Amino acid sequence: MKLKDVSLSDRFTNETGPTLANGTQALLIAMFRQRRFDRARGLDTAGFHSGYRGSPIASLDSEAERAAQHLAAHDITFTPGINEDLALTSVWGTQQVALDPNARTGGVFGMWYGKGAGLDRTGDALRHAHGAGSSRLGGVLVVSGDDHALKSSSQAYHSEPTFIDMQMPVLAPADLQDVLDYAILGWEMSRFSGCYVGFKVLAEHVNSTGVLDLGLDRISLAELELPTENDRWIRWPDPWPEDEKRILDVKLPAALRFARANRLNREVIRAKRPRLGILASGKSYRDVLQALTLADLTLDEAADLGISILKIGMPWPVDEDGLRSFAKGHETL
Repeated sequence: MKLKDVSLSDRFTNETGPTLANGTQALLIAMFRQRRFDRARGLDTAGFHSGYRGSPIASLDSEAERAAQHLAAHDITFTPGINEDLALTSVWGTQQVALDPNARTGGVFGMWYGKGAGLDRTGDALRHAHGAGSSRLGGVLVVSGDDHALKSSSQAYHSEPTFIDMQMPVLAPADLQDVLDYAILGWEMSRFSGCYVGFKVLAEHVNSTGVLDLGLDRISLAELELPTENDRWIRWPDPWPEDEKRILDVKLPAALRFARANRLNREVIRAKRPRLGILASGKSYRDVLQALTLADLTLDEAADLGISILKIGMPWPVDEDGLRSFAKGHETL
């Protein structure tokens, strides 16, 4: 039997099937997938990403430069930032394409990247950009690299409180496959809600390598009705005193509605006679699964023992109704 021909560029050119890639490459592949996803739905979009390198996202710029021809083939532009603020301001500019009647594309999906310290630095620009909102066919992911274990940072950055302070939804992928799948869900949530979406990745994500499923059949979006008037997306003129009201009363509820409809928080197992309920977000979910493996338990066996598991893909805003439903009947959470 003839072996399949493979090359290092397959990770950027394959559209289906298993592909080997590291976590840094997965962030680029996520943009390729979003472009293919848009194209499959007849949407005329382009992509843009900018940021400032820093561990654990230390090599995204050099990886993007090596993949320049593949980015160009997908109408994706990479422009490294002189600093985090200017990079975020550039991404903000991509959402303003929707305001230009002479725009050559329907929308631009953007990605900012940086480490935890970079997220701190870019706070002012990010607050204003998030307040202005994303565009209907644009969307923005704000990718923050966190280093909980102080592997290569002087501070143990934990981005969720910063995102929450800015009133931004937060997605927390558990592994490399989640990085790919949640990225599309993040851009689509941003488009639906008008929010910029925080995207938390760890050193354990970007410094690892795995086999990824690139197929778009993994993505099935719930059909949600959109407003007829622009109550959430970027607009002009836009009175700035209305920013906070729109975020709290319109955008965040819309993000929560999107998360519920697309099951970003989902029950992995549900015990028939519940005793212990485990809620896990991000990498901690994979840690729970590993703990069950070390205890020589399958998911079905854990359920028989009274264990239920809720995987939380969006730790904020909290889906209070979903948490109450999961917690019901358990002795301990």
